[in-house]
Amino acid sequence: MNILVVGGAGYIGSHMVKRLGQRGCAVTTLDDLSSGHRDAVLTGDFVHGDMADTALLRGVFARRKYDAVMHFASFIEVGESVRADDARRSVRIAAYQRLPLSMRR
Repeated sequence: MNILVVGGAGYIGSHMVKRLGQRGCAVTTLDDLSSGHRDAVLTGDFVHGDMADTALLRGVFARRKYDAVMHFASFIEVGESVRADDARRSVRIAAYQRLPLSMRR
Protein backbone atom coordinates (compact mmCIF):
# COMPACT_ATOMS: atom_id res chain seq x y z
CA MET A 1 0.00 0.00 0.00
CA ASN A 2 1.10 3.57 -0.74
CA ILE A 3 0.35 5.82 2.21
CA LEU A 4 0.83 9.56 2.66
CA VAL A 5 1.36 10.64 6.26
CA VAL A 6 0.85 14.38 6.77
CA GLY A 7 2.57 15.55 9.94
CA GLY A 8 4.63 12.38 10.00
CA ALA A 9 7.71 13.96 11.59
CA GLY A 10 5.95 14.70 14.87
CA TYR A 11 5.76 12.38 17.85
CA ILE A 12 2.59 10.47 16.95
CA GLY A 13 3.01 10.70 13.18
CA SER A 14 6.57 9.38 13.26
CA HIS A 15 5.46 6.32 15.23
CA MET A 16 2.81 5.66 12.60
CA VAL A 17 5.38 6.06 9.79
CA LYS A 18 7.66 3.57 11.55
CA ARG A 19 4.84 1.05 12.05
CA LEU A 20 3.66 1.37 8.44
CA GLY A 21 7.21 0.81 7.21
CA GLN A 22 7.49 -2.30 9.38
CA ARG A 23 4.30 -3.59 7.76
CA GLY A 24 5.79 -3.18 4.28
CA CYS A 25 3.87 -0.07 3.23
CA ALA A 26 5.41 2.49 0.88
CA VAL A 27 5.24 5.63 3.01
CA THR A 28 5.60 9.26 2.00
CA THR A 29 5.80 11.79 4.83
CA LEU A 30 4.79 15.42 4.32
CA ASP A 31 5.80 17.77 7.12
CA ASP A 32 6.80 21.43 7.46
CA LEU A 33 9.04 20.58 10.45
CA SER A 34 7.58 23.46 12.47
CA SER A 35 7.45 21.13 15.45
CA GLY A 36 8.49 17.77 14.00
CA HIS A 37 11.98 16.46 13.38
CA ARG A 38 13.35 15.10 10.11
CA ASP A 39 15.41 12.55 12.04
CA ALA A 40 12.17 11.06 13.42
CA VAL A 41 11.15 9.83 9.94
CA LEU A 42 12.95 6.51 9.71
CA THR A 43 11.48 5.08 6.53
CA GLY A 44 10.04 6.06 3.17
CA ASP A 45 10.14 9.31 1.21
CA PHE A 46 10.11 12.71 2.88
CA VAL A 47 8.60 15.90 1.47
CA HIS A 48 9.41 19.10 3.35
CA GLY A 49 6.59 21.57 2.97
CA ASP A 50 3.36 23.03 4.24
CA MET A 51 0.05 21.36 3.49
CA ALA A 52 -1.31 24.86 2.82
CA ASP A 53 0.82 24.94 -0.34
CA THR A 54 -1.60 23.90 -3.08
CA ALA A 55 1.13 23.50 -5.72
CA LEU A 56 3.13 21.27 -3.39
CA LEU A 57 0.08 19.09 -2.71
CA ARG A 58 -0.65 18.82 -6.44
CA GLY A 59 2.91 17.62 -6.98
CA VAL A 60 2.76 15.10 -4.16
CA PHE A 61 -0.47 13.58 -5.52
CA ALA A 62 0.78 13.69 -9.13
CA ARG A 63 3.91 11.66 -8.31
CA ARG A 64 2.14 8.75 -6.67
CA LYS A 65 -1.31 7.27 -6.28
CA TYR A 66 -2.04 6.81 -2.58
CA ASP A 67 -4.24 4.13 -1.11
CA ALA A 68 -4.62 6.09 2.12
CA VAL A 69 -3.81 9.50 3.59
CA MET A 70 -3.27 9.94 7.33
CA HIS A 71 -3.37 13.41 8.85
CA PHE A 72 -1.36 14.09 12.03
CA ALA A 73 -0.40 17.73 11.38
CA SER A 74 -1.29 20.00 14.26
CA PHE A 75 0.04 22.50 16.73
CA ILE A 76 2.30 20.81 19.24
CA GLU A 77 0.56 22.41 22.23
CA VAL A 78 -3.20 22.63 22.70
CA GLY A 79 -2.82 26.12 24.19
CA GLU A 80 -1.30 27.34 20.93
CA SER A 81 -4.44 26.28 19.05
CA VAL A 82 -6.71 27.92 21.60
CA ARG A 83 -4.77 31.20 21.67
CA ALA A 84 -4.61 31.53 17.88
CA ASP A 85 -6.42 34.63 16.67
CA ASP A 86 -9.26 34.36 14.15
CA ALA A 87 -7.08 35.29 11.15
CA ARG A 88 -4.51 32.60 11.96
CA ARG A 89 -7.24 30.07 12.67
CA SER A 90 -8.86 30.83 9.29
CA VAL A 91 -5.56 30.24 7.51
CA ARG A 92 -5.13 26.83 9.18
CA ILE A 93 -8.73 25.80 8.44
CA ALA A 94 -8.20 26.71 4.78
CA ALA A 95 -5.02 24.60 4.78
CA TYR A 96 -6.88 21.61 6.26
CA GLN A 97 -9.49 21.95 3.52
CA ARG A 98 -6.86 21.93 0.75
CA LEU A 99 -5.72 18.43 1.61
CA PRO A 100 -8.95 16.56 0.78
CA LEU A 101 -9.54 18.82 -2.22
CA SER A 102 -6.09 17.93 -3.56
CA MET A 103 -6.76 14.24 -2.95
CA ARG A 104 -9.74 14.32 -5.31
CA ARG A 105 -7.81 15.63 -8.30
